[in-house]
Amino acid sequence: MTRSEGPAVRRRGPRGQLALLAAAAALVGCGEEAAVSTVAGRALVDGEPAGGVYVVFHPPATGEGPPIAVRTADDGTYSKTLPAAGEYAVTAFWPAVIEREEETVEGPDRLRGRYRSPGRPALTASVAGGKNELPPIELKTR
Repeated sequence: MTRSEGPAVRRRGPRGQLALLAAAAALVGCGEEAAVSTVAGRALVDGEPAGGVYVVFHPPATGEGPPIAVRTADDGTYSKTLPAAGEYAVTAFWPAVIEREEETVEGPDRLRGRYRSPGRPALTASVAGGKNELPPIELKTR
């Protein structure tokens, strides 16, 4: 018999399988521990709850990763898990919804970019470990 070309397959006994399962479980556990803070709140536009607003959390200056966005429900509420506690600049944008033939797309920001800069955030949030209820994000169209 000739050996076929390709990757070699190595069979593992019960000890090897247990070691692989333990390593996989450890990796899954690591991912869960990283998610330490949950934020929840509400976005108001001109004093009214607004659905479809994107609330964006910009991580602390320590460079904890990319911004994290969540879209508000019809009643203006949102909830999101953040990777770390700290001071977050919270920005927002509210795209117009455009329906064309058989598709729905997001259009220009109804807030005209007023709340999109992390340098001038709509809110600065001090996020602690665990659950955090944030004050309403007050946005204005004018």
